[in-house]
Amino acid sequence: MRNLAVANSIDKMKVKRLMLALLSGALFSLSWPDWGFPGLLFVAFLPLLFLEEWLSRTHPDKRRKMALWYAYPGFLLFNITTSWWIWHASDWGSVAAITITAFMQSAVFAIFSLVKKNIGARRAYIALPFLWVCLEGFQHWWALSWPWLHLGQAFATHVSWIQWYEYTGVFGGTLWVGFVNIALYLVASNFYYLHKQWK
Repeated sequence: MRNLAVANSIDKMKVKRLMLALLSGALFSLSWPDWGFPGLLFVAFLPLLFLEEWLSRTHPDKRRKMALWYAYPGFLLFNITTSWWIWHASDWGSVAAITITAFMQSAVFAIFSLVKKNIGARRAYIALPFLWVCLEGFQHWWALSWPWLHLGQAFATHVSWIQWYEYTGVFGGTLWVGFVNIALYLVASNFYYLHKQWK
């Protein structure tokens, strides 16, 4: 009986982790141009950041691998909902583009978890937006160029927000999104853990 209760508890934790990743994917999707609101991008990383913190506290030795595999469904959802239309150009090419891009985005998140473990949380939080810009730079200049999913592109329908892009380019928008997410996460996590400690 006790083993069944433990198994159910583990299953519920897995579902919660998966839901956090999918929530991030949904927020990214709902912030994309034409039918979304780009302001949601400023909180889209928050569920993943809470997920990574949860993994680092509960599975410190396996957190990098778990961060990769839990983040993947969220980024896959983001890629499918924003890039489904390339299916009309190439059936298998679109599947490859969507799955590879989602994996690369998840890999950045796993690298962030590794950096956080090895050189500390403060440096890792500063590094995350730059790691994401590195991914976008790679996606921009490699043979299978795919700049559509650069985070800075989400503001294409809100040009008044990004007049300063003439100085920084779209990568400046990605850094903006990354650092706002980090700042909001630090405020939210401090409040959450202090409140939990107080209780």
